[in-house]
Amino acid sequence: MKKKIRNLEELQNKIDSDLAWRKKEIADFPNFCRSNNYPTCLIRACFVMVCAHFEGAIRFSSNAYIEFISAQSIKGTDLKPEINAIAVRKKRHNLFAQAGVGKVKVSVVTEVQKNMTIY
Repeated sequence: MKKKIRNLEELQNKIDSDLAWRKKEIADFPNFCRSNNYPTCLIRACFVMVCAHFEGAIRFSSNAYIEFISAQSIKGTDLKPEINAIAVRKKRHNLFAQAGVGKVKVSVVTEVQKNMTIY
């Protein structure tokens, strides 16, 4: 079972450690190619790797932030609609079961929040 992120320091440490290995890998790849006289096309391929690492870092950080929020026991109505939209997507509720529609629009979540009554 993975450890929950309970405070901002733990969140920052988790994100920092993820970024550290990504930066090291990105920095090591071009140096490895140059030292072994690989063609420049492999060095250019490093650009693709940087893009993949950027996307991975964004995804990892977003998931860590959602994990942090869930550990805080904050009500969904107290969150911004964008965060609720992510939560709905993550749970994969079949609220919008139209063919080819896999996203929940923030505007729909906002409308649902407006019409919610808390008892």
